Amino acid sequence: MPKARQRSSTSAWPVAPAEADGLRHPGVPFPEQARGGLLTAAADVWGIGVTLYEAATFHRAFGPADGGEVALRDSGGYLQLTRPAASPRRLRRGLPVEFIALVESCLAPDPVQRPTLPEIRAQLHALTPDVAEAGDVPGDPPEHLPDAG
Repeated sequence: MPKARQRSSTSAWPVAPAEADGLRHPGVPFPEQARGGLLTAAADVWGIGVTLYEAATFHRAFGPADGGEVALRDSGGYLQLTRPAASPRRLRRGLPVEFIALVESCLAPDPVQRPTLPEIRAQLHALTPDVAEAGDVPGDPPEHLPDAG
């Protein structure tokens, strides 16, 4: 069993390229993970972006588009390091422009350019005012979640 990693003082996790301790997201490691960089809250934002993209479009965010991309993926390459995801607008007409902008910002290759979790929450609430008005989310979430154990 792999040893548990200790958090650094920067609240980031050092991560080896894509395979570290089984952290790899199936088929779509975070760009910083694929490069062997630090895993921060921005990686969670990337995962939210992939989830929203795939739920809204019914397509993989970084599925291979042609034989060259299949070969790259099959050789261990990462498509998200070579190109952005196809615009959700192209795959599902009628999605709100604000939703598309949110998803695309979550999938920014540079973690610094991704929105924060509170920004995502605010944008999703703006897109779903009925839910926000119903009071389903009591107050602001804590800055750090406690361990489940």
